[in-house]
Amino acid sequence: MYFKMTQSFFILICNDRHRYLLSEPSAFYLAKERLKARTWGLNSTTPNRQKIKKGDQVVIFCTGKRMWGRHFIGHAHIEEAPIIARRTNNNTYFINNYETSEYEIRLSNVIFFKRFVPLLK
Repeated sequence: MYFKMTQSFFILICNDRHRYLLSEPSAFYLAKERLKARTWGLNSTTPNRQKIKKGDQVVIFCTGKRMWGRHFIGHAHIEEAPIIARRTNNNTYFINNYETSEYEIRLSNVIFFKRFVPLLK
């Protein structure tokens, strides 16, 4: 007996803006701001971008060596398939005037874990 899954699961990864400059936002800060805006950016080269669809689920992973680096911090549902990102100055996806990615996905049911989950060594 075979089951066809109607939803997929993905990991959204956030990196430190700059590893050594503490004046630049950490991966955790960037992920938190993206999740508050319920929007996540994707590049045209993001693997499996074309496979992401409404109803899929994602977990959020922060990389880096700064605050909460190498931890899973939450999860969300995809509200709609990736669309071409808006390019206006009042776009909530811009964080500290950093350029947005080429595509964006809208998120719903965003939940931060009560305890962040570290990546095992």
